[in-house]
Amino acid sequence: MKQLLATHLAFKRYILTKLKEYGLKTGQPKVMYYIALHEGCKQKDIAENCYIRSATLSSVLSNMEKKGLIERKSPEGNKRAYSIYIKDEARPVFEAVEKAFDEAKKRAFAGFSDKEAEVLTKYLEKVEKNLKTK
Repeated sequence: MKQLLATHLAFKRYILTKLKEYGLKTGQPKVMYYIALHEGCKQKDIAENCYIRSATLSSVLSNMEKKGLIERKSPEGNKRAYSIYIKDEARPVFEAVEKAFDEAKKRAFAGFSDKEAEVLTKYLEKVEKNLKTK
């Protein structure tokens, strides 16, 4: 158990250090990464895929909106289902986030063969599934 927690914290620390110049707070990089890959996504999808409670995510998104990183648009007549978009002027920040995540992955798998990295990824997916199962 110690190793799972230590790995998670090391990854989080690595990402936040890489993105320090952008003043991102805990939770924002993974939310930004998800939005970058799924622009126009809904808040509930972000919460589910980033493992963040809806109330916490609302706060994260509000702070990102205040920083000018994202904008929330509601479809005609639906004020509850916002779609989340990257603001044009924030694209360099999103690109830096994507780069940091790619670098973290490369660093995490340094010294692994492609097959070893694939096997480890499958094991981690199995751990995730086990932990999600009620």
